[in-house]
Amino acid sequence: MSDKEDIEKIRAKKVAEMQAKVKGLEKDFEEVQAMQNQFTWKDFGFEEPDWGFRLSETMEGAFEICQQGQIVAMTADPKWALLVTDLLNRARLEELIMSKQNTGAEDAPKE
Repeated sequence: MSDKEDIEKIRAKKVAEMQAKVKGLEKDFEEVQAMQNQFTWKDFGFEEPDWGFRLSETMEGAFEICQQGQIVAMTADPKWALLVTDLLNRARLEELIMSKQNTGAEDAPKE
């Protein structure tokens, strides 16, 4: 066997391994996407998530982090406000989903 043939075999093996990884990742991505599409806030009686943020009317350059419209914290960094509210909303939605799966659809909490 020549070096060229050896290199081609190694390349073919690596390509096959990478294709297998990509197929696995695609499957995982599709499962996550299906789970995200499975439940929405409206399924639990909510028009919008509990947590949000807005530009402060009283402090220039500040962002108010709010739960159901009530200010609970303030920050100057909109990225931090987005991160915090996104994590809190995801945690709440996961809590609702787990509750719904554990108790049945008719027993899920409605607020």
